[in-house]
Amino acid sequence: MTPLKLLVRAWASTSKISIFLGSGRRVMVRAWKAPTVTEKAGALRAEFGGDTLPELERIGQWLQNVQREAFYSLRATMVHRDRHYHEYSVSVDVTDTRHNYGRASQTHEDDLADALRSFMCWAYRLLGREYDYLTSEEAIVEAIEVNACEFDEHGNLA
Repeated sequence: MTPLKLLVRAWASTSKISIFLGSGRRVMVRAWKAPTVTEKAGALRAEFGGDTLPELERIGQWLQNVQREAFYSLRATMVHRDRHYHEYSVSVDVTDTRHNYGRASQTHEDDLADALRSFMCWAYRLLGREYDYLTSEEAIVEAIEVNACEFDEHGNLA
């Protein structure tokens, strides 16, 4: 079985967030400064819908502020530690690359962990909405019509 790899990239107007999820238990998270480009905001609005964009921008700004305070030297490693998947099923270890990968201050560690957990909540809400839509009667009927599926009188594919 090949490992499942998922790359989620989200651009806010002032920051760029990358989350790399692998089949293992480690998740590497980095946040860094990106140029402000209005096309990125438009692409986000089209991809995630207008109602979720302000929340993503708020989280991106939060991550940007934490990194700015630490001179863009923080690095977070998240380890999944439970069988469930929610924002509190990971432990966050924050290091400061300015000090030969030493421990970051408690304030920076707490702020970065809270911002990342907020991002996880946002992503889980988006995944929940998508799941609800894909399992709705509307989506199922649409998939049957698009794929031109035909059924016999017993409900089996013809």
